[in-house]
Amino acid sequence: MPEPFSERNFSGKCNLRVGQGLHRRLATEAAEEHMSLNQYVVRRLSEAS
Repeated sequence: MPEPFSERNFSGKCNLRVGQGLHRRLATEAAEEHMSLNQYVVRRLSEAS
């Protein structure tokens, strides 16, 4: 029986594959906010939840 999600350990790493256009848009928006792409995506994801 699989371990329940609530009891699993997570590394904090998540690799995503996105299209070139979305990658470019996110990178541009991150640069405009003086943030790394990673910081920007983390912020956007946390705001969406």
